[in-house]
Amino acid sequence: MRGQVDVPEVAPPAEIPSAPAVDHAEMYRQVAVSLQTWAAESLLADAPQPLPTKWPRNVKEWARGLNREECFTLVDAPERAIIAHISRLFAMPRVRKLQPLPAAKWVKQEPIADPCFGQPSFATIASELERH
Repeated sequence: MRGQVDVPEVAPPAEIPSAPAVDHAEMYRQVAVSLQTWAAESLLADAPQPLPTKWPRNVKEWARGLNREECFTLVDAPERAIIAHISRLFAMPRVRKLQPLPAAKWVKQEPIADPCFGQPSFATIASELERH
């Protein structure tokens, strides 16, 4: 047959190796634990502490603006609730959503007066009663 050209067989396309699936669960767990530690240290120091450099940028931009009450909430929260909050699965009550926040400035807290401060102890009262 004249004019007919043999067409070479085309090889099937080579499979492009897909990137391995990345499991962020452990990273979120580590950030959640670190966030609780940071919140507790901030409360003890009565001022926001320096943010860890290993945190994701969006977490750092959010955490720098947290107030004292939000830090108390984070310290008391279960780890899984913090993971869900920072991974944006669901929001925690009493904590603003993950978003850039302006840096918080905490007003120094005065220690709460102990109602028993200055009062005689139970042992002192008991010894006074024995004398009479």
